[in-house]
Amino acid sequence: MATTRQGFEPLSDMQGRTLEYLRFSLTDRCNFNCIYCGTASHHCLLSDDEVVRLATYFAHHGVTTIRLTGGESLMRFGVVDLVSRLKHALPSTQLTLSTNGYLLAPLAADLKDAGISGVNISIDATSPSLFAMMSGGYDVLPVLEAIERSCSVGIPVKLNCVPLRSSYTQQIDQLMHLAKEFDVPLRFIELMPIGSGGFLQGVTTGEVQAYLAHQYGEETLPFAGFGRGPAVYRRYRGVSVGFISALSDCFCSRCNRLRISASGTLFSCLCQETGLDLKALLEKGIDDSDLWEHISGFVKHKPLSHHFDHQTIANRSLAQLGG
Repeated sequence: MATTRQGFEPLSDMQGRTLEYLRFSLTDRCNFNCIYCGTASHHCLLSDDEVVRLATYFAHHGVTTIRLTGGESLMRFGVVDLVSRLKHALPSTQLTLSTNGYLLAPLAADLKDAGISGVNISIDATSPSLFAMMSGGYDVLPVLEAIERSCSVGIPVKLNCVPLRSSYTQQIDQLMHLAKEFDVPLRFIELMPIGSGGFLQGVTTGEVQAYLAHQYGEETLPFAGFGRGPAVYRRYRGVSVGFISALSDCFCSRCNRLRISASGTLFSCLCQETGLDLKALLEKGIDDSDLWEHISGFVKHKPLSHHFDHQTIANRSLAQLGG
């Protein structure tokens, strides 16, 4: 079997997919109440020491990118210090951050210095009224300030948007203008039927692409770029637009992702009902050899594909799963 640069066995599943990308939720708390996400109960979080130990373990077993998520990742107390610890422990691992941006502007320079190499900022509209409706009553101005500040300190920014049937043309127009202004990639993500999202109607990537082509003119054929995620990019009037089409164009066959929830549960797929309780294992004092047996055995059974074409997960929110 192939080994990682540290000499450990890499994590892989029975389909031969190598699992190199870890989404690590730092908290399930969120200051927003987005209509497609919902809120989550506050769970017992992993300690900083536990986060560093698990992140180091997964990096030793082939994970090259760790994305810190939430909830709202920046609501984790001491998040800058934790990022610094992670980067010190894992200097070769790419550390990125997902955030709604509301708390980001005053932390951007410190996060850059601590080792964050990119931020994904979720923003579904720029008009105050539409943004407030989608976010649960919040002001868009701090998010716009965060985008400007992140760009100014040299953190690569991507914008994420979930288009909804009731407002997608407004969302597209507003965010195309914003992405053009800051010269940053914009991605449209199909609505997932998880939590509150199961009660809303999204739009497909094909519909978004048709609107973009009609309104802005398509400049290039699809191309890969901007990281190792599932987004496929096209250019429209000078803007790089990515599409994450988990429902209409399932990319599960090439999925390289794992997720750790804020409460310390490992999931190999968003559609899994149950995961592996890593926090309980750590609290038992498990050593790394036994941890390998549990984790490698669990991820071997990563589902071949999600079943969201006929499955809705209503009893959990995206905040709990780490997005």
